[in-house]
Amino acid sequence: MWPTTKDMSRRRVGKQIKEAIEVAKNSRIGVFDDFRHVIEQIPSQPTFGWSKEAIQSTILNHDQGRFQASEQLYHAMRREPRIYAALRTRVETHRSSSFTVKVKDDAPMLLKQAAKELQARFDVIIPKETISEILSRIIMFGFCIARHEMVYDLTSNQIMPRIVPWSHSYTYYNFTDRRYHVVADTLGDVTVTGDPWIVFSSGGDRPWLNGAMRALAQPFWSLNEGLDGWNNYNDDEARAYKHLSVPVIKREQTETDSLYAHASMSRGGDTIITASDTTFEFVSPKGRSGAYKTFEDQARLNYDTISIVLLGNNLVQEIKGGSFAAATAANGLAREIIESDTENVEHPINTDTLRLWTELNFTSEVHGYQSLQTFKPSCELAIENVQNDEAKAKTAQQYADSFQKFSQSVGVEIMNNLGINWKEAARKVGIPLIEDEMDKERE
Repeated sequence: MWPTTKDMSRRRVGKQIKEAIEVAKNSRIGVFDDFRHVIEQIPSQPTFGWSKEAIQSTILNHDQGRFQASEQLYHAMRREPRIYAALRTRVETHRSSSFTVKVKDDAPMLLKQAAKELQARFDVIIPKETISEILSRIIMFGFCIARHEMVYDLTSNQIMPRIVPWSHSYTYYNFTDRRYHVVADTLGDVTVTGDPWIVFSSGGDRPWLNGAMRALAQPFWSLNEGLDGWNNYNDDEARAYKHLSVPVIKREQTETDSLYAHASMSRGGDTIITASDTTFEFVSPKGRSGAYKTFEDQARLNYDTISIVLLGNNLVQEIKGGSFAAATAANGLAREIIESDTENVEHPINTDTLRLWTELNFTSEVHGYQSLQTFKPSCELAIENVQNDEAKAKTAQQYADSFQKFSQSVGVEIMNNLGINWKEAARKVGIPLIEDEMDKERE
């Protein structure tokens, strides 16, 4: 079979890109070698036993730009179910999103074609799980350090600067040179500056002060202390205990020991025979039946605080009414939070990753341009599905209310003679139809 014109054109483009890659490797070989030699040390391991003093010391060091203990506290907080669930809810909102690559209209055709292939292979640069890891660290720490690993993608014939996040285990901020520093394996202290580093930040001169970890420290400690107190309360006062009364006579010591052994092993439904002057009973705590409420109220307050810190409200995890507002809030996060998280991911990729991609794949030696940075593409993390959830729900509710009022005003007879498209009406109020599901399966 003879190759088509389209195949031949694609081969020419592929050949040019391969030549550009070779030139890029020769001219920027340091970028390639740098990643091979600068390797993160084994991250510090999570620990238990976080006292009030240990948490305060960690937050104090965090505020001063030292993050090793913060990494351990971060993992300890993620062990708390409510923090883990709220953080996961916020981070996984972006799982359904995808990157859209945009190119200027006057950009060279070769760059437009490469950008189109880049969009199809953007998961090579930053997979979904990497987005989740970066977002989680931006939310909790206020920033996330990552490095570009240069990989050659055979599908697109491009060098892809893949983003690999680093932990905060051996990270600190140097106020003298105003740079982040990390301790790399075999190399020791390394300054985070220039290629192939990339820093995702929540903004400001000290973005770590924006980290949710600082606000979660107090409810995290209070919640653990309260639950421990509740457990101790249950051990001391919430359980019935066995009470055995026997005569104080030495000659009956053997009989008493035998009776004690039987009473200790007894369970519900067992029968125990005792003498007339011996009693055996279960004693339940009395007089403080409502004391546990203080522990419950303390836990509820901390749960609400955690939800507000991470999600902007407590309706996502605590729906206490049947209102439409509560239901829509439970189906999504505040739009402002989603947009802020999205921008925190997009901005460094646009300024650093796509600049590096352009430099590596398009050089003046091959393409004749002095620089293609003028035509550098940009990316956008599309979250339209998430952003429109609340609007769609509200529109469906309004349509259903209007339809109901109209039907009640005109009566059943007129409604039956109008020739209403009931299937379309069902679709507008969000009722799933079998035929629509079958169409999706065939697609």
